[in-house]
Amino acid sequence: MGRESKIKDRVEQKGMADANAIADTKAAMTETLTQLYDHRKEAGALLDLLDGEGTITPFIEKGMQKILERVNGRILEDDPFFAYFYLQMDHQLRTDIASPTASNFKGGRYCLYINPYQFLPLPMEQMKNAIKHEILHILLQHMSRANILKKSYDSYVVNLAMDAVVNNYLQDMPRDAITVPYLNERFSLELKPFRTLEYYASKLQTAYDQLKADKDGQDTQSQEADLEFSDIEGESDQNQGGDPVEYTFNAERTHDVWDESDPLSDKDIEAFTQEYIEKANHGHAEGYLGSLIQEFYQYKSDLPWHHYLKKLMGTIEVGHKKTMTRHNRRQPSRLDLRGSIRNHKARVVVALDTSGSITAEQFREALMETLQILKAYQHDLIIVECDNQIQRSYYLKTMKDLETRLEGRGGTAFSPVVAFANDKQADLLIYFTDGAGEEHLDPLPKGYKILWVLTHDGDLSLAKPYGLVKPLENKTIASRFEGDVDAEIARENNRGGFSMANQEKFFEWSEEFLDRRHIVSNFRDGVTEKENPRI
Repeated sequence: MGRESKIKDRVEQKGMADANAIADTKAAMTETLTQLYDHRKEAGALLDLLDGEGTITPFIEKGMQKILERVNGRILEDDPFFAYFYLQMDHQLRTDIASPTASNFKGGRYCLYINPYQFLPLPMEQMKNAIKHEILHILLQHMSRANILKKSYDSYVVNLAMDAVVNNYLQDMPRDAITVPYLNERFSLELKPFRTLEYYASKLQTAYDQLKADKDGQDTQSQEADLEFSDIEGESDQNQGGDPVEYTFNAERTHDVWDESDPLSDKDIEAFTQEYIEKANHGHAEGYLGSLIQEFYQYKSDLPWHHYLKKLMGTIEVGHKKTMTRHNRRQPSRLDLRGSIRNHKARVVVALDTSGSITAEQFREALMETLQILKAYQHDLIIVECDNQIQRSYYLKTMKDLETRLEGRGGTAFSPVVAFANDKQADLLIYFTDGAGEEHLDPLPKGYKILWVLTHDGDLSLAKPYGLVKPLENKTIASRFEGDVDAEIARENNRGGFSMANQEKFFEWSEEFLDRRHIVSNFRDGVTEKENPRI
């Protein structure tokens, strides 16, 4: 009987434990649902306080701060990295951004902007994703990469491509969000998931150009086609006149605030981003996020060629120059020691390989960069146009002195320019070339270094360059992301994405608000004057 009693007691205890566990679970779920309901009600209350002029009162600011703290608390539970990254950012309310959230780099830190008109109607999960969306843009260095891409692609296309990349890593999105499947449907493409920004931009630009061509050639009476194309472009009948309030998402303008960022180099931005990552990581980042952080550390963007020009100019002793034609004043008996010439001007030779692929505009921009750097030094600048021999040389003081470029005859030889620089006793030779020439120099450079600026992808043919070799266009940021993203990332994140457009909303704008752009004074969800004494 004793054994049977013990078994019976254990069964009863287990039953009570199970019942307690179930009760605790129910209580936790009830608490969560209550919090979500209270969150929804509070967001709705703030939403109704907004007017049609974009007025942000101190009360609204305080309420938004409380909501954002709650949202980041929920992010902290699931993704600590994003929460810690968020806490380092400056947070501001702006009604003129074309998406619920936006970001840039301002005042020495990353800024997160919130548009309450678009942010408040979002469910909790989508509020979380809106914040994570901006941080992923930063982590993937989209600001720098977009600047490069926008030289070749439409800004609207680049915006779509960036959102498609970011949205691959986020969940719980509506069916028509800006994801790879969404873009495939809208543009009749077969884009693959978890590819690079550059891949998506290239494919989308081709499809976008074709759509515009089809639209231009279509029957003017085809109103349905016109409406469909307008929808693809992300156009809206709201705020087309530049009003201070953006009520709806607009893919064409969603990243406009990036243009307001501080004018820092890619290298500086990268350094700031690294600092943010280190303070946010704490060893918590795993899975796809850990892989993205590892990729960030693995690759570093190369500095532009003119940065190295600054460094090289800093090594030239302007004001005097070492020379073998003068004896050393302190040790005149030492014939092996060089003397110096006072009031020396740095002599810089800029060689242009006319058989290379550099355009006249590219060369002009490069010369402007060079003159900007050289203005801090006493200098003489000599332009040399060459192919397999020197065609022309002349002094250049300002851009007005730049002559129309001669046409190259084909073939490239570096040695004649080196001989010319030797004869002119150059302090520095800057050589713009496609890199195809001899394998060895004859003669060798005497007492100066060469900065080789390659005008297109490829290597310098010389076995020994006697200086630095840098690309004309800084393509490192783009090239580091070429090809497929890590297959492991794709396997772990084979899911839908997030978009700022077409969100599933708790609240719908009233026709009165959309038409007249103001909110009625009554709160939604039964919030009364008693519950909020401000009203």
